[in-house]
Amino acid sequence: MHFVDRDSVPEPAILATCRTRYNDAWVDYSTRKTRGERVTQPNDSQWLDPLVRDPLTATFRKNCGYCGTYTYERQQVGGTRYYGDVDHFIPKSVNGGLVYVWRNYVWSCSACNETKRDYFCEFHILNPCDRSHMSK
Repeated sequence: MHFVDRDSVPEPAILATCRTRYNDAWVDYSTRKTRGERVTQPNDSQWLDPLVRDPLTATFRKNCGYCGTYTYERQQVGGTRYYGDVDHFIPKSVNGGLVYVWRNYVWSCSACNETKRDYFCEFHILNPCDRSHMSK
């Protein structure tokens, strides 16, 4: 794993709009899920918007932030197909208030994102954007 300076790229403006519009529903979802209630996840997913995804993939140089695998994109009818995912380092189900926060995003290969899913433990998963997690 190598350090990625995500903070060198300004947060895409669309995220502030998304926080205003969708944050309450995500906070309610994560709060209720943490209490063990059966709850339906909100259906917005603006983190997939190219205005968010493109600067994130560029910041990570199209490499998975967890395993370093190069992910790629392919132009196709209807837009670009990405072979990677926007991962929420702290999962949506754990803290809904971070769903539209740039500092919570890690570009991930699909395999790592699927493996990690809703799991979060700050001692078991290293954040590639946290310099303190890098070896000296």
